[in-house]
Amino acid sequence: MGLHVNNLVKTFGETRALDGISFQVNNGETFGLLGRNGAGKTTTIRILLKIIESDEGEVLFNGKDIRKTHQRFGYLPEERGLYLNCSVCDQLLYLASLHGISEKDASKRLKVFLEKFGIPEYYKKKIRELSKGNKQKIQLIAAMIHDPDVLILDEPFSGLDPVNVQLFKDVILELKQAKKTIIFSSHRMEDVEEICDHVILLKNGREVLNGSIPQIKQKFSKNLVAIRTDQDVRNIAEALDMQVQSTRDGTYEINYSSEASVQKLFKQLIEKGLSLQHFEFKVPSLHEIFLTELGD
Repeated sequence: MGLHVNNLVKTFGETRALDGISFQVNNGETFGLLGRNGAGKTTTIRILLKIIESDEGEVLFNGKDIRKTHQRFGYLPEERGLYLNCSVCDQLLYLASLHGISEKDASKRLKVFLEKFGIPEYYKKKIRELSKGNKQKIQLIAAMIHDPDVLILDEPFSGLDPVNVQLFKDVILELKQAKKTIIFSSHRMEDVEEICDHVILLKNGREVLNGSIPQIKQKFSKNLVAIRTDQDVRNIAEALDMQVQSTRDGTYEINYSSEASVQKLFKQLIEKGLSLQHFEFKVPSLHEIFLTELGD
């Protein structure tokens, strides 16, 4: 069933931080919570974590109101918050105990996670002795050590090198396969596009876009096909009433009205013996869509 957020409204004084936000995240899905700073993402996260309450609306997990039942939520905040003078084991065993995990079970889980992240020797190390990337690994372990039902990740790749970014992505994929519900907030649209199944885009507390990534990209598609051949295709395309633009690398971007018209073009190219080097339906990236919707 998963997480259902229904018509959330939250005001702070005269500021309406959330204005009727709704979305659904099924178990085993990763959901992108997107928007510029001040769009309402942090307010939404705080409501999910029961730090604050909404003025209107409800949040259900597996059909039950989270305010009236207990679910385990894990949270990796954008502002990291570890006790620097604590050892890794003392820090994480304490946090696990707050969720009712025994020291024995927590220690076993911690050692498994440290192995997974390639830092088993850090069990007794002080947090302040760790690099920024390794501190971030410990912060992620802190969010997962109690085996949460819902995991909220706020800018999880910030400051990580490419190797550790991929390591974090692999962990997220494992959590998806384990049917965990994941909320993923990031300004890195290429990561969102790779990881998330669905997204919501907020602007001034309101929903701008909401849906699966393929649906959203299709909505913003401009019916463009990119073609590169060993000859000029302009005359062939224009004979089919298509508009043509050439690019610096010799690729032609051609507007089409339907897939049938693309098939006619493709047939014409073959019949005239043109050598086709590249053929691609142009679909906007999530980054381009983000700029289009929020670039003002």
